[in-house]
Amino acid sequence: MKALILYASWTGNTKIVAKSIAAGLRKKGIEVKEKNIKKATLKEIEFCNILVIGSATHGGKALFSVKSFFEKIPKGALKGKRGVSFAVQAGWGGDRVVKEIKEYFLKKGIDKVEAGPVISAGIPLLPVRRPTEDDLKKCKRFGEKLAEEG
Repeated sequence: MKALILYASWTGNTKIVAKSIAAGLRKKGIEVKEKNIKKATLKEIEFCNILVIGSATHGGKALFSVKSFFEKIPKGALKGKRGVSFAVQAGWGGDRVVKEIKEYFLKKGIDKVEAGPVISAGIPLLPVRRPTEDDLKKCKRFGEKLAEEG
């Protein structure tokens, strides 16, 4: 099994969450690549069985780079893969982002999609708030669960 985790991060928090999910997957023996979605290529999708995509939340929506990436994916290219979405929110809207990413997956014909964690961190009021240790443990356990479910 192989996983590709793509993240759209604004303050670095979504990258931190992605690394925690990756740690859980690796702990269970899954080969994992993590990458900023802006730098990801369509060729990299072929690498994985599990495609995890996460985004920071801005105005209750995923960052534009998520939509832009999905627009490049040919219909049917995700067939046979498992899709997972997650979000980081400063105040609200993370659940909507998880749902938005799930809808992108479904439009591209992915077979199985599931919702991942919504983590509160970001810039509700300065300074930047980082994910807590409990948040990161939750994300690592989520990655382990993904690996166990295959």
